[in-house]
Amino acid sequence: MKRSFVLLSALTIFSTMLFAQGQQRQRMGDRQNVMEARAEKPDRGERFAQALELTEEQKTKIEGIHFESMKSTKAIKNTIGEKEAKLKSLTTVDNPDNKAIVKVASEIGDLKTQIFVGQIQTKQQVRALLDEKQKMKFDMMGDRMGQKGGRENGHRRGEQMKKG
Repeated sequence: MKRSFVLLSALTIFSTMLFAQGQQRQRMGDRQNVMEARAEKPDRGERFAQALELTEEQKTKIEGIHFESMKSTKAIKNTIGEKEAKLKSLTTVDNPDNKAIVKVASEIGDLKTQIFVGQIQTKQQVRALLDEKQKMKFDMMGDRMGQKGGRENGHRRGEQMKKG
């Protein structure tokens, strides 16, 4: 009886381990498939350039505009991260200083507004490089992005889900 119980327990543990390994291999395979699909798909900038039929000169200028925008946005996002850490510290003490909390929260809001304004300015700089036909397509692309939860509201969908 005791031997049967030990054998049954060992068999159960062994089958559970095999099942878990199979699940892990399946997830690894799924990740590999996603990575391969991404590698085959042109990046967002290239799809954008193709959709608008950009010239090489336009591509170069737009890349420069986006690079400068990303540089300034990165600095602001770093500052937001620091202020969010400070805010967390301020709000998790036993006797919170409400004035300090409001001040830091307001500073974070101001920084996020700077990012949003910067995105609008970047969009306008890019738009200024386009001909009339390209502007029409560009504007329609922006409308669709706003409907799908794109960057029109200053956030990407993944960032909204993390914070929400």
